[in-house]
Amino acid sequence: MFNKLIFIVFAVFLSCKLVSCNSDPVNKRKFVKNDSKDMVLLAGGDLVCASYVENAIKKYGIEYPFAKVKEQIEKADIAFANLECVISDKGDFRSKKINYGASLISLDSILYSGIDVFSIANNHVYDMDKTGLLRMRELLDRSPVFYGGSGKDLNEASEPVQVEVNGLKIAFLFYNSTGSNFCADKKTAGINCLPFENKEKALKTLKSDVKKTNKADIIILSVHWGPNYNTNTSSAQMEFAHAAIENGVDIILGHSAHIFHGNEIFNNKPIIYDMGDFLINDDDDWDSRSFLYNIYISDGKISQLELVPVYMPNSQIRVAEGILADEIISRFIGLSDRFKTPVKTENGKIIIDVQ
Repeated sequence: MFNKLIFIVFAVFLSCKLVSCNSDPVNKRKFVKNDSKDMVLLAGGDLVCASYVENAIKKYGIEYPFAKVKEQIEKADIAFANLECVISDKGDFRSKKINYGASLISLDSILYSGIDVFSIANNHVYDMDKTGLLRMRELLDRSPVFYGGSGKDLNEASEPVQVEVNGLKIAFLFYNSTGSNFCADKKTAGINCLPFENKEKALKTLKSDVKKTNKADIIILSVHWGPNYNTNTSSAQMEFAHAAIENGVDIILGHSAHIFHGNEIFNNKPIIYDMGDFLINDDDDWDSRSFLYNIYISDGKISQLELVPVYMPNSQIRVAEGILADEIISRFIGLSDRFKTPVKTENGKIIIDVQ
């Protein structure tokens, strides 16, 4: 009887360790090295940690997808990606078609990556329904990283992430514009939706959310928008992006297409209309060729973008070199011509001066 009681106590203790029965605060990552008002933000697009990528993690280990670029990620002061999957051990798949549901081993991998801030405002975070989404939030709450864009109601889903980086107050706003399914409202769990095509309505929402940032030094808008596998930035995207900057946004990080678009500098602010994929399966096509986007801020002002070309053989991110790097860079320059973006190349990278 005594041994059985000991076993039960141990089991309860272990369960509490795994699911955080106590309410002790989690130590979130810190980003203050000095008060210089200088920083580097590294950004990447769609990070799909399910399907082929999860299979690679199980086969090769949690370090594998990011091992070749972890040093690049950690050089930045803060790193961002769109987490386009749902990581959960609870919930059921909504569809038998494309499902980006991932197990907890994928969480270990993205925590290893060095990425600090994740958007979960996209169409795939509801692939395991409300239960899966809320479970992922619970898991991320217990981790050292930051995230936003979906929640138990609209108030939670629309909450900005605000951090301090080297004397600068940085705020992230997260939106999904790929349809109106599973949108959060005052009483319903879901995604923070923004119908950007209705510019007047979208700007009303944006202005309200900008006020929540308490006059941050740098406001970053992360938006999941536009059709898949299409490099044509729409006039509606351009109009909303320009209006967002005119209403206080400093950096726009677009994602959704799985293929990168051209970049624009508008009023000395960078608009990355679509970053392409950060990590996806091992197809040798343009959805597995993209960039690590380094955004440099000097004395509180955005000064330069540095784009490092990458590709993803066998679900592992690697820096592209030689002919492959040239192809990726050439495609980007062509896509940016319509915006008259001042692009130059140095040592296999793209450099865009902002100021």
